[in-house]
Amino acid sequence: MRARDQVPMAPGPGLAVQEISNVESITIRPARAGDATFIRHLYHDVEANGVPAWRNDNNSPYTDQWIDDVIANNPVDQALLVAITSEGEPLGYVWVLSLLDFDTVVPRGHIAGVGVSQAARGKGVGGVLVAAAEAWCIELGLPEVSLHCYLGNTGAYRLYQRLGYQDEWIRMRKALA
Repeated sequence: MRARDQVPMAPGPGLAVQEISNVESITIRPARAGDATFIRHLYHDVEANGVPAWRNDNNSPYTDQWIDDVIANNPVDQALLVAITSEGEPLGYVWVLSLLDFDTVVPRGHIAGVGVSQAARGKGVGGVLVAAAEAWCIELGLPEVSLHCYLGNTGAYRLYQRLGYQDEWIRMRKALA
């Protein structure tokens, strides 16, 4: 069975274990203090390879303090989940949160970030992480989930389409200063 065909259990006290192609097994668990450096590294890799070249605002939500705060405080409105192998090797992370939809002002889930290590790409890890984020949203009773994808990140865009995500609108921006 392919990883994208499997839905992990909602992350909570019990850990979700999934079989994936080319990787023995994967566990999705809440991020721990020891995961912070791994998460930062993956985020910077996404920023280096998917963000438009003109974007230089350095206004990332992935500050050292933010990552440390989420891991330490485990807020109820967001989750930072990590995929690991049975040997404990980190493969990727997903950051998911609950927020109010801009148009409908109805609570929904939002996948704010997904990162997969270079060695684990193309093996189903991203799909399992997205499924874990969706399960978290379902556990909270959220009716839908959204995400953003940089235009240059074509691999992630194709993954999200395969997982059933549809284009909604294009966000544009212009620097004024």
